[in-house]
Amino acid sequence: MMLKAVEEFFGKTPIDPHMENIEAISGLFNEWLIFDFKMPSGTTFIVDYYFKNPESLPKEQLEELQQIIETQQFEMLELQSIKRGEWLKVYGLRSGKNYTVYEHSGSLAAPEKGTFWGRIAKVHDKYILVGSNPMYFPTTATPRLKKFYLDNKPDHFSPKDVLPLVLPPRAKPSLNEKKQMSKKELEKKRASLKEQFENLQKDDSLSVSFENIVSFVYNEHYKTNFADFFADLVKLGVPEKMVFSKTDLFNDIWNFFPHKLLNGKSPYEMYKEHYK
Repeated sequence: MMLKAVEEFFGKTPIDPHMENIEAISGLFNEWLIFDFKMPSGTTFIVDYYFKNPESLPKEQLEELQQIIETQQFEMLELQSIKRGEWLKVYGLRSGKNYTVYEHSGSLAAPEKGTFWGRIAKVHDKYILVGSNPMYFPTTATPRLKKFYLDNKPDHFSPKDVLPLVLPPRAKPSLNEKKQMSKKELEKKRASLKEQFENLQKDDSLSVSFENIVSFVYNEHYKTNFADFFADLVKLGVPEKMVFSKTDLFNDIWNFFPHKLLNGKSPYEMYKEHYK
């Protein structure tokens, strides 16, 4: 199923872990996978998670998740005004509507003017951002361009439509063609990931150790994809909020550490061999 999702999202576009904008590209894919990709059952991952409730979320959190599912929409948003630390007032280029989006960190990081994509949802009568971290473009739309967007809006707009905006120019040689990690560099990368995790341990008093997670990765036996890895991290003792806020870290642990199913190699090493 994961292979089908990757093929559906990226098509024939070559992707490697060292290319420019890889964090934004990964964020778009993860968001699309959760909210837009249709599983064989016809539902999305987030709807499936809601009905199965594998983590036994309390009623209040389930109600908020239901509101997100029912109201979420992916938009190209133009900044109108900002109250730092509280909200962003934005205009939806696809919907033609104005929104006040309550977002603490986003309102602190946003430029005064610009356009960004974002998935917004209405929870307890307030719009919030619920998708990947936005990438801001220093452009705004003229009234004529805004009318063009409204007159030509697609039936469905998703992160897959934004992907071409963040892909490196095709004229540039792939960074993977320029350089592959040596064994020494790979060990350095692993040491860096361990250090990042141990810093989280100090700040959040985690009961699970880095060795526990690396061991779990090594012994994983998922038959279709690694999406359940994030749910299993919670079972191992990683707080759910941390799983979602540090997705890139856990993605890297998965990609750069050995798996028994790969004969003791990491996904990165397997990719490197196949790329050659």
